[in-house]
Amino acid sequence: MWDRFRIDKKLDIDRKYINIGVVAVITGIALFIGYEIVSRSGTFINIIKNAILGFLSVIRPIVIGAIISYLLFPLVRRIEIFIKKCVSVKENNKFNWIYRIISIVLVFFIIILSVVLIFNFIIPPLLENAKSLINNIPQYESVVRNGINNLNSYFATLDINYQQISTYIDKVTAAFAVIGQEIVNIITNSIYGFGSFMIDFVLSIIFTFYFLKDKEMLFKTIRRFGRAFIPGKLGTVLKQFIIDLDEVVGGFVRGVLLDALIVGIVSSILMLMIHHPFAVLVGVIAGISNVIPYIGPAIGAVVAFILGMFSSITLGIWGFILLIIYQQIDGNIIQPKVVGGSVGLPAVWTLIALTIGGGYAGAIGMIVAVPIAAILSVYVHRIYKKKVNYIV
Repeated sequence: MWDRFRIDKKLDIDRKYINIGVVAVITGIALFIGYEIVSRSGTFINIIKNAILGFLSVIRPIVIGAIISYLLFPLVRRIEIFIKKCVSVKENNKFNWIYRIISIVLVFFIIILSVVLIFNFIIPPLLENAKSLINNIPQYESVVRNGINNLNSYFATLDINYQQISTYIDKVTAAFAVIGQEIVNIITNSIYGFGSFMIDFVLSIIFTFYFLKDKEMLFKTIRRFGRAFIPGKLGTVLKQFIIDLDEVVGGFVRGVLLDALIVGIVSSILMLMIHHPFAVLVGVIAGISNVIPYIGPAIGAVVAFILGMFSSITLGIWGFILLIIYQQIDGNIIQPKVVGGSVGLPAVWTLIALTIGGGYAGAIGMIVAVPIAAILSVYVHRIYKKKVNYIV
């Protein structure tokens, strides 16, 4: 039936030449499209980028809500189990949703109370510390220079170039001025920009509430979607990867954030005990930097020493010693309990991961390097066990 439509028979042309012609036309069209894409790559990239950014801005409250609910769900679940034990309720009770909502409300109350405390007792002194650091930088610089002038003769005996030291002081002073100004700008912009993000904030809270309330139902829907649209073997691999990611990375992130909060609070208290003029600022920096494995804990102690030294060398030394001692207690006792042990990496591989991550992406790379390396370690170990068992 289709013979009547064949051009090669009507025109008495060898079919292979028609095939060559079709391939040539398709190749020409592909080359033309490729040329247009390359020649207008900037336009296409901008269009794709704007489309992606626009989509991300639309789903931003959903993503934020999902992240917050993921971090908070273990706490909600523990409170829910505790309430059920107190009232002797079975796990499969038809009123379980009531206990889930009560748990969520309690967690939200804790968060709101924490935010109020932060805005009342942490943000104001943090701003004051940063402003004081900026305003008194010339005075601090003078104190340091006078101290170095007094030690100038000692430097001469050690064959140390005073001019070079003075240059380093200028660089450090400029760096502290920039850091202090950035801290003030970040806090101020966050406070002033709070109103513009209020809609996203409210939507994120709403999504967080529903994600926490209907977590099991959402996961059941996702599993059904996976079974319907993802092939069996790929679906199994993807499911196992998500489980591994949750066990290795999820627990690690929650533990590290909680430990950073503890470090920040305890460091501030220790600095207040010795009347450190920048106690809150040191505590915040110590808590944030503690997220970076191995290297981070020392940053808070160094900052405590440098900022304390502007008031007196003794205060700087005491701040350094106290934070170093506490970091040892935290690293050996508190952090393993909070984080739940290590992520399963030997120290040497952790250092290698930190070096590579820091080299490519700075502090952020160092933070994510350890869980990524831990995931790779899990899969390498799993593949090795399969091969060994197969050989045996």
